Amino acid sequence: MGSIPSDGTTSKAPISAALNQLLDDLGKASFYLNTIVVGLDAVEQGHPKPSSLDIKWEPADRQSASRMARHFAVEAFMVRSAEALKAFIKAYSALPRFAAIVGNWTGDTGLPEKIDGLGSSLLGEGDYLVSGAVTLSLWRNRIVHRGTFSLPPKHKKTLIDQAAAIHSAYRNLEITELLRHAREGRPTLKDVSCLIAMTINLARAMDQHVYSSFDKDDVIAWISHFGLAPALKKVVRETSPERVLASMARVLKSNAPRLEADFLRFCEADGSDFD
Repeated sequence: MGSIPSDGTTSKAPISAALNQLLDDLGKASFYLNTIVVGLDAVEQGHPKPSSLDIKWEPADRQSASRMARHFAVEAFMVRSAEALKAFIKAYSALPRFAAIVGNWTGDTGLPEKIDGLGSSLLGEGDYLVSGAVTLSLWRNRIVHRGTFSLPPKHKKTLIDQAAAIHSAYRNLEITELLRHAREGRPTLKDVSCLIAMTINLARAMDQHVYSSFDKDDVIAWISHFGLAPALKKVVRETSPERVLASMARVLKSNAPRLEADFLRFCEADGSDFD
């Protein structure tokens, strides 16, 4: 879900620790959701409750119980996915290049606005991947706060204007139907899987743009964001000079996979960047 076809080459563009974490979180959550859906299908088909499960489960209507549980699982997946996206956006907001955008945020600035601000600054206005991720985050808010779904006009226009492209790229997804489902609070598995695919593709696109001009200040900012500077300083204090670089790389690899590659590209081998 959300994969980008190979171009036939063997080399791969680098990905950030932030994107790596997002892909890991969404990949696991997607697998868990699919597992639940398979299990619920067995419930609907009449599979008995295993005697080894010491729980009370006596549905009056198996089909109704299964479908309500599936609705709950899909909504839970949306919430989990939006939280993963929130962590990704938070990591990106730590990069120095976005200081002017982030400086305008207040305590009332929500995830949809942050996605729009950072995503549009990298991909340009009117990119439907940004609007898709905004839709996911607003739908999450509807679920959590039991409110209404209201997509800002510019994002609604972007999705509708590019409905044909979305229909072709995302399993014949009908945007008007998806938006109706969002307003009515009844997400389908297809709605959710397509929104997650858009979110993944947005994150990948943002990563590609960021890495086109990634530098040492970005590495230092992410090390600080992930809270790894104290551990790196400890390595410098307690490790022999010839082993410092390898030891710091191991700390980064364990706590923020992919970031160690950027560290090795830009930072000093003696740890002087963290004095």
